[in-house]
Formats: sequence, structure tokens, C-alpha cells
Amino acid sequence: MTRRFRALAACTAGLALLYATTGCTVTRLPSYDAVRAETEAAIQRIADELPAGTRFSQRPEGSPYGCDNGGVMYTGHWDIYPGPGFDGSRFIETLPDRLGDDFTVEDLGFEPSFPALGLIAHAYGNTGINVSVGSKDGTDVVDITALSRCAQPPE
Repeated sequence: MTRRFRALAACTAGLALLYATTGCTVTRLPSYDAVRAETEAAIQRIADELPAGTRFSQRPEGSPYGCDNGGVMYTGHWDIYPGPGFDGSRFIETLPDRLGDDFTVEDLGFEPSFPALGLIAHAYGNTGINVSVGSKDGTDVVDITALSRCAQPPE
């Protein structure tokens, strides 16, 4: 054996021992049900900031989006109808402060012509969330779309 080969073999054996003794294994993705629950809880946390009497409408679940390691992501999408007198711009402006440190503001990647906000929900599996306010048939609508972290495909 050459000196170089022996050094490489020793290094490989050392890494294998390190992985074996530190519990380093392939990261297992969380379950789809777990990330769905995180995502729905993040949406609910935002919905809780809306005034009493607000109507909620959860859109039907679509097919999960694919992601790394053969996993999938859950997408939650709610349409929320606050009552008359709702100030959508003010809601978007004040939402980050009301949510606290569990959420951070993220760049939407474009300059919207309507009240909108991108968030990362750290306390909810780093769920990515977009919140926007618009009008549907003359009624204010808060649209919340959230995308979970990568998970195992549902069974």
C-alpha cells in the first residue's frame, strides 16, 4: 500500500467512526401529516389576528409539490372574509409586530399594487407564507397561502 492510500483509508475509517459515534445518519424527512399540521397552525395564528366575526374558507387540498430527497410540500390556502370596515392595508402593516419573533418578514420578490406580505413562520417548521388583501365581489378578502417544509410523501 502506498502512503497516500493508507492515509485515505485511515481518514475514511475515522469519518465512519465519527459518524457512528455521533449518531450522524441520513436526515429523515418529517411526516406529511406533521408538516400539514405545522402549516395549518401557522395560517391559524395569522387568522387569529383578524377581527371577531370573520368568515374562513379553506380551499381544497391539491396535490403536494415535489421537493428534495423525494419529498413533498404541503400547500395550505385560505380565503378569509373580514366584516365591514376592515382596513386591509393597516392589517398588513401591523401584522408582523402582532405575530412577534416567531415570524419574520421576507421579500415577496415583486412590488405588489395591493397590500401584501411575505413571512417565514419559524415556530411552525419555517413555513413560508404569503398574506394579501384584495376584493372579491366588492367584499374584502384576506388571502393566505402557505408552503410547508419538505416532508415524506403522504401514505
